[in-house]
Amino acid sequence: MRLSRFRPAGLRDGSRFFPELESLRGIAIVLVVLYHAEGILRLETTGHVAGSVNPLNAYVFAGHTGVTLFFVLSAFLLSQPFWRQLEGGRRVSVRDFGRRRALRILPLYTLAVVIATVASATSWQDLSKGVPALLFDPRFNGLSLFPYSVVWWSLRTEVQFYLLLPLMPLALGTASGRRIALTLLVSWLIIYAALALHWIDIPRYADYRIPMQSVLGRAPAFLFGIGAAWVYRIHGSRIKLAAARSRWLTAAGADVLLWVLLLLLGSILAKVAEMGVFKAELRYHYWHVAEAMIWSLLVLILLLLPLRSKRLFSNPVLDGLGVISYSVYLLHFPILFFCIYPLRLAYPNLFSTWSFISVVSTAALLLAIVFLSGLSYRFIEQPFLSLKRRPAA
Repeated sequence: MRLSRFRPAGLRDGSRFFPELESLRGIAIVLVVLYHAEGILRLETTGHVAGSVNPLNAYVFAGHTGVTLFFVLSAFLLSQPFWRQLEGGRRVSVRDFGRRRALRILPLYTLAVVIATVASATSWQDLSKGVPALLFDPRFNGLSLFPYSVVWWSLRTEVQFYLLLPLMPLALGTASGRRIALTLLVSWLIIYAALALHWIDIPRYADYRIPMQSVLGRAPAFLFGIGAAWVYRIHGSRIKLAAARSRWLTAAGADVLLWVLLLLLGSILAKVAEMGVFKAELRYHYWHVAEAMIWSLLVLILLLLPLRSKRLFSNPVLDGLGVISYSVYLLHFPILFFCIYPLRLAYPNLFSTWSFISVVSTAALLLAIVFLSGLSYRFIEQPFLSLKRRPAA
């Protein structure tokens, strides 16, 4: 597949394309894949890393932050047409919005669930295990289809966001709608605080993840993404012009700001990795608020400020990874697990840490994942993305 800057399949003519955000998708999928590869090597079920973690390594040990970046990007991009409608632009067809979202995620996801169900089945009754996943049931127990289902929870969260986003013009378009929206926002804050600060006690992680891995618990990422889209649309031109005129920002001040935010996020992720991801989720879930805010600020910095180091974060290679990121996301974990786990059992001294042989083997696997994901994108995703690009009948 050609790794160059181009309009991804499914993007309609006249739609704004942000190559920087395509590269951020590439960064997000790299973080997620490295996190899972590292976790399989260590076989650490809690996500805990012994000893201190520096902010750079934290992006691997706590690379699940890539999922939050995906959520921020999704909210930023998908809220754009609704902001245009609120500004007096063309009304967004809810039916067309739903059709396009379905064509984007369902074909490959449905195939992945069917393959996982068949591959995991030991009896005819087992073929029903995939039904809750296909229906995006938040009570679906991913362990029943492990290792295929490890990343599926985030798609359920995305679908919940898709169902809520079309309400945005109703919530913000009138004075009464804004009052209702404010009431709902305050209600969410109270419920989220009650769960995150354990005013409501949910002792088991398995039960806790139902609300906290849903749009309720991951709302900060979506809200900050929508807020970043508003800043970009309303103030983006003025910010970009003022930044271009600023001697401090053009003389690498923008880069200093970006790297300070990355260091701050890395420091947060280091603490998460040291305590373990499950403990962090169960006891300190509110760290996701800071994480989502920083990713949203980084999106705006990449789009609006004069960065000298921009090509590190926005380039054709990352663009290419961003384009196939959905296929990589669904394919990578079972491939890594079925290849690395047997090697770790057979050669624990070589495949329990990042030894030379484990690094080389994992790198070869990652290249294979990229290749297979390119084929998946070309022959499974792209035909449906072409349908997505067409106007609704």
